[in-house]
Amino acid sequence: MPRGFKLAPRSDGDGAGSSVWQPDRRNLLLLTLCILLHAVPFFSRPALIGGDEPHYALMAHSIAVDGSLDPLPGYRRIEAGSAEAGRKFAGKRLDRHLATQGSRQVFIHPFGLPALAAPFVGVLAALSPQAPPDLVLGGLTLTVTFLALLAGWSLLVGEMGNVRDATILAFGLYFSTPLWYYSRTFFTEPYMWSFVVLGVWCVTRRRWLAASLMLALACVMKETAVLLVIPIGAFVWRRQGFRSVVRLAPFPLLFAVAYFFKNWFLYGRILVTFQPYGLGDPLAGTLGVLFDSRHGLLPFAPVLILAVAGWAVFKPGRRSLDDRSLLSLAAFLAWFAVTACWVDWRGGSCYGPRLMVPAIMALVLPICRCWQRFADDRRFRVISYALIVLGFAIQWRAGTKPFAAFWSISLSELLFGAPIATLAGLVVGGMLLWFLPRLAVAARLRQPVADSEANLG
Repeated sequence: MPRGFKLAPRSDGDGAGSSVWQPDRRNLLLLTLCILLHAVPFFSRPALIGGDEPHYALMAHSIAVDGSLDPLPGYRRIEAGSAEAGRKFAGKRLDRHLATQGSRQVFIHPFGLPALAAPFVGVLAALSPQAPPDLVLGGLTLTVTFLALLAGWSLLVGEMGNVRDATILAFGLYFSTPLWYYSRTFFTEPYMWSFVVLGVWCVTRRRWLAASLMLALACVMKETAVLLVIPIGAFVWRRQGFRSVVRLAPFPLLFAVAYFFKNWFLYGRILVTFQPYGLGDPLAGTLGVLFDSRHGLLPFAPVLILAVAGWAVFKPGRRSLDDRSLLSLAAFLAWFAVTACWVDWRGGSCYGPRLMVPAIMALVLPICRCWQRFADDRRFRVISYALIVLGFAIQWRAGTKPFAAFWSISLSELLFGAPIATLAGLVVGGMLLWFLPRLAVAARLRQPVADSEANLG
């Protein structure tokens, strides 16, 4: 199992050796470019947009300032002119995201995200009581998702065995999918996938307590994250034994106890979700989640089609690879089934396949397999690069016009509403796809020293 990156003498080539970040200008340039690119969707319009964002923001304020889980006073303050839910909503009436439970009203969203943000909101309120939280909350999401991007990049370097291909895939899987756009939002989805990736990164370094915390935080964001966490625990059990699972379990178990206690306190029963799960039409949901022009996974992230080829060409042989492929497939199918069968598989008014964003992580391994199998085929490379650049152009349009993209824009409206901007996205995407892998190699970013079984082997 890889033990992570470490500093060592430089060596030539793009994949050999064991050193990673060297303190030179090329490293600084690479990191700066990634940070600036990562921040584009938020800083093009640095404000909360709508949907569930203001409701999470006012609950964070209620926890931090009022010390209460009752958001009703916050709704009233917002109507009176408070900016605690974002500057765009000051003085406006928000729909009450509350449900009647007995003689009281309860918040219909998970408390995890507001609780995570509450300390930062509390500091802001202490320093400037009237300041809107947009920059603080946007900066929090940007920070968490960027750390996850770096961790995922690290995992890909170890998985692929060379920096160039790992950088191409990191670019394609992040900047060419809705992961990039949702790094600007105050939703649970970007936090779920980020904490899962950070948890996997910690597992590969045997940092069990940190991994336990990260995986528990993913579940705290929304209980459906257990669909991604359980396969990780199952693999650790198979490959590392029961003792490692015990080391991984403390924080998820603590989350389970808190979850059951919260349900009993609020609802009088231990198994209940914040929003009732309404069964819809599974066939319509399946087709919609995959192909819908406003919320479909493949229209808004065409590079993910490579995952189908990756699972199709997989040949069992090495136990670790077989286990990981089966568990990644199980995680994705479980998440997909829950989403497709829900009556609101679209996720309300939002950009693209919001509800499927965390499940993109389960597609990384089959895409790596596909790349390893066909990377020497020039036609495959051309098709893959075209999918990555097209996906980047889609996210570029959404990221540079985040308010317009947020309200369930269709793919045709996004791309053809401003053809010059779309063309610019294609050009920028092509340039970055050419430049970033070469810069990563030149910066002496190295794969970790590993045995023959990659990251989770």
